[in-house]
Parts: sequence; structure tokens; C-alpha cells
Amino acid sequence: MDSKSNSRRSFLKQAMLLSAATALPTIITKASGRPAPSDKVNLACIGIGNQGGADVMSFANTGLANFVAFCDVDMGAPQTLEVLKKFPNVPRFQDFRKMFDKNGKSNRCSISRRSRSFTLPHCHDGSCSWEIMCMLKNQWLEHLMKLN
Repeated sequence: MDSKSNSRRSFLKQAMLLSAATALPTIITKASGRPAPSDKVNLACIGIGNQGGADVMSFANTGLANFVAFCDVDMGAPQTLEVLKKFPNVPRFQDFRKMFDKNGKSNRCSISRRSRSFTLPHCHDGSCSWEIMCMLKNQWLEHLMKLN
């Protein structure tokens, strides 16, 4: 048996080379300043106008959100146009149930509502939120209260 080929020193060199080779892609990705695709959250957004639009833009500014679906009963209304123009390739829905039936890629969900006087015909906070919890998805629920 050749002691040179099985020495501790050669084993450590090979182990260091292997660990450096496996760490290199992570180091390059971190150095570029962009998050790796695996670090992003697949996010479905319910309510993308007014406050929901501000939430979508805030999520986008982090660089950690990958939008997989948008849902709003007023899709195409003036308050949703900014979001729709910025993300033209994201699938759009008007019913959150159809959104989850057709697009199951999300692992997080954002629900934004404007005020107590504005109720979505198919998405009251409780029923929408409950159905999303039953799907075992994490959610961000925001409801701005309007005091009269």
C-alpha cells in the first residue's frame, strides 16, 4: 500500500477541494447581490388595488417574492393597473378559489382589503382566510379599518 496516496494530508486536501467546489455556486450567488431562486417565496396575492397594490410593490422591492398569481374582483380597474403593468406575465384571476385550483405553485398568500365598507363578493376575510389555512398555506392578512 502506498502511504503517499492514503495519507491524512492528501485526504484533507481532497476534502477541502470538494467542499470548496460545492460552496462556490453559493458564494458567487451571494456576491452578485441577487437572491438565489430557492431563497424566493412563491406568492399569490388577493387584492392588488389600493392598499393591496402598495403591498405588492413592497414585496417586489424586497427582491424575495416570486409572484405566481394575482386575484382581484376589480381586475383591470384603475387602481390595479400599476401592478398589472409592472407584472404583465403573472396569471390573473377574479375568484381566489379558481386561482388556487388552477395555480397551486404558491406557498404563501397575501390578502389585502381596503376598508370595512368594501366587501368582496367572494372573499370575506374570514372565509377566504379560513380556506387558505385549510390548504396549509402561510398568509399575510391585512385589513384596514375605516372608522365612521
